[in-house]
Amino acid sequence: MKTLAIILTVLIMSLNIQAQLFRTVIINTDTFFVLPDTMMFSFFNGDKTVKDSFPNGKWIELKKGRILCKFSLKNKLLNGDWLHYDTNSMLNQKVRYLNGVKVGPEFAYTDSGKELNLCYWDNGEQQEASFFYPDNNSKFRTITISDSLDFFTSYYENGMKESEGCRENDVDWETSRAITLKTGQWNYWYDNGNSKMVGFYCKDKKDSAWTYFNEQGGFIKSEFYQHGVMIKSSDTYEYDRTGILKGKRKK
Repeated sequence: MKTLAIILTVLIMSLNIQAQLFRTVIINTDTFFVLPDTMMFSFFNGDKTVKDSFPNGKWIELKKGRILCKFSLKNKLLNGDWLHYDTNSMLNQKVRYLNGVKVGPEFAYTDSGKELNLCYWDNGEQQEASFFYPDNNSKFRTITISDSLDFFTSYYENGMKESEGCRENDVDWETSRAITLKTGQWNYWYDNGNSKMVGFYCKDKKDSAWTYFNEQGGFIKSEFYQHGVMIKSSDTYEYDRTGILKGKRKK
């Protein structure tokens, strides 16, 4: 029992010494450790375990005397809210961490405090993301289907859908950059809600049948593609996915 008490005392003293290595500030009655100038919040980001001894508690990152972000550490991992501030000290981003990974909603804000985008995270994996126009109407939204596929929707400023379909996540090996490629059926609309065109993509190239409409919803033409090359077109009949004419369309 005496040995255990000695060990606990040494441990507490060790933690107190570690804490004393960092400067602290008090903001609205809350005490924060100040991240050293040689470090950035990104050092803790993701599921990385901090190798050095950083005490549990609330932390801030300062830049030229202003608060850049606030976060909390527990067992050397990010836990709790991460708050990021702009050059005017206004909150412009917020997300929660649990054991080093993002969970739940992530918010980004405009200078006036309106939501700019909203993402949802599950155990560090982004599940959904929405971006907004200044009037808070949706601009576009992505929903994660798998590691390599998402469902994308874009909107006009009046709130009507502009386009919608699936995208593959790929890599441009010439530039080593991540890219998205349209795949499967895509739908496009006019800003009055009427269908503009509908067709299929394969690796971002038009493939199979495409049908086009005017703003009043009337049929314009149908085209059939193979790997991005138009093979045939008709302004009277509509093609099916195999390129066979399937019926006459009224103008």
